[in-house]
Amino acid sequence: MNKKKNLFNLFLKTLSNGTQIYYYTCYDETGKRRQYSTGESEDQKAYAEVYKRLAEGKIVQKSKLYFNEYTKDWFKHDKCPYASVRIAKGRTYSLSNLDNKRLAMKKHLLPVFGDLRLDLINTLHIESFLQIKKSEGYAINTINSFLSMLRLILGEAKRTGLIDRNPCDSVIKFAKAKTEKGILTDDEIKRLFDREKIDYNWSNYMHFLINFTAISTGCRVGEILSLTRDKVNSGHLEISSSYDRKYGIKSTKSGATRFVPIREWLENELQSCTCKNRDYRRRTKK
Repeated sequence: MNKKKNLFNLFLKTLSNGTQIYYYTCYDETGKRRQYSTGESEDQKAYAEVYKRLAEGKIVQKSKLYFNEYTKDWFKHDKCPYASVRIAKGRTYSLSNLDNKRLAMKKHLLPVFGDLRLDLINTLHIESFLQIKKSEGYAINTINSFLSMLRLILGEAKRTGLIDRNPCDSVIKFAKAKTEKGILTDDEIKRLFDREKIDYNWSNYMHFLINFTAISTGCRVGEILSLTRDKVNSGHLEISSSYDRKYGIKSTKSGATRFVPIREWLENELQSCTCKNRDYRRRTKK
């Protein structure tokens, strides 16, 4: 004989700060036990609060939000809740990165999870989604990026109290295929960047100079493309910005300025190339 479940069970809970508050447990429509605070420290007031919620049909304080409603502003400039929190705490977020995530979310996540309620999305939904993407021929790294995006969204919903747990936490990423990664040998680097054979190795001098600067300094391509003449100083580069093809000049990835040492020859070439109205003529192979 099945044991009948109580509508709720009230109990006194001691919080980390020493305060004692009455909580209650109840079951949602899926049969899962939930726990909520009454906000009261006296038992009579706590019972009154629970019965009030029961009468109003609000004893289960669940999120009624659907995935498509919750994510309507996600990855939008100046509206994304996650990006806004990062920026408010002194972190940065690339606008291009937001655009790419927004497109991926609309194309891949919303068709599958859009009509599901946040608190009803479970591990099986996610595992099924990943297998479908695999059968559609998407690369492992791409599929894992979908999972990371979903983990981020549902993780924020959990952090803000909309759901009790993030179902992505129990989902394991696909193992990446082990491929041997090679790097150029010292001899190959010397031959590729031989200044006596620039016209032979490179069809465009600016491509050579950008790559030579990158391999000499460790700077990112966007940081090199954003260089202006006043940032090329005696013996060093001042790296304080980056360049984005869509949005133009922006801050560096870390948001910090750093100074990178360079040799005299590279300094002279960069000074010359950052002059105003310089004609960057294409140099072809001989």
